[in-house]
Amino acid sequence: MEQEPKQALSPPTEYPPAPGMTEADGNKGKGGATATVAIILSLLALIVGLVAIVMTTRDMQSGAMDRLEVKSLKILDDDGNTRASIECTGGRVAFGLFDDRQHRKIEAEVDEDGIPVIGLNDNDSALRIGMELDENGYPALNLNNEARLPVVSLNHTEDGTITFAMSDGSGYNRLAVGLLQDGTPGIILADEEGFPRALMSVDASEGPGFFVWDTTGITRIMMLTDPNGEPYLALADADGNIRNGLAVGEDASGRTERGK
Repeated sequence: MEQEPKQALSPPTEYPPAPGMTEADGNKGKGGATATVAIILSLLALIVGLVAIVMTTRDMQSGAMDRLEVKSLKILDDDGNTRASIECTGGRVAFGLFDDRQHRKIEAEVDEDGIPVIGLNDNDSALRIGMELDENGYPALNLNNEARLPVVSLNHTEDGTITFAMSDGSGYNRLAVGLLQDGTPGIILADEEGFPRALMSVDASEGPGFFVWDTTGITRIMMLTDPNGEPYLALADADGNIRNGLAVGEDASGRTERGK
């Protein structure tokens, strides 16, 4: 039997009318509507393109963009390594500068509590120099060892005291030099556990003095000179009661005192 040749499929040339329309109404604009939509889309694309070109040209002429909104930004070198970054996460804003080995060397941030911090790091990204303001706006400077423990600290506290402290490798302050709000200077020496054991100060009302404490904080030895220039030495028991004293009067006569 001879088979009829297959006819090539072609799109329909007639479309069913929409509800409420006659067949003639449905077919009389079948090609015109599609062409109109295409023209409209083309015009919209052209308008968007022209607006982008105008804005880009304006920004290039002004040399700056009006606004750039991002949560993080990285600047890369020619090898694709991050050399600078800015990020904002969880209320913390941080800025960092990196060396060519991706080690963060300089960092600055404002933490969740609004405290600003600036740090300088070593080749292992360990913080070695830190500067910050506390929640009341008072400054602090720390120099750290390889374990990130402060070894030198400079602080200005809320009560007006200025302190300079040096620590051992374990992080305990062993030497502290301070200046009170009234101008009284003092030097404190501490033991290996950070407990103050000796104080040398010059008090405006009581004069210069040297004090030695035991491990419980009780003053056991006092050497001082009062405002009149009279020197005095006192030895105290474990309860802080003076047991023996030595003084020199204005007439250069010496006297000893013995407590109960």
